Amino acid sequence: MAILFSVFTLHYSLITHNSLVQSLGIASSLVIIIISVAIALYIQRSLKPLR
Repeated sequence: MAILFSVFTLHYSLITHNSLVQSLGIASSLVIIIISVAIALYIQRSLKPLR
């Protein structure tokens, strides 16, 4: 019974760990996209007086 409980606990912690890693990956991807768009807009605006 204790072995079954520990396997279930390990499986549950792996599931929560995977979802945490997945949500962190999604969040970091969103941050990278937002920063890239901000940099692109900044470069576009800073190049406008040169044209």
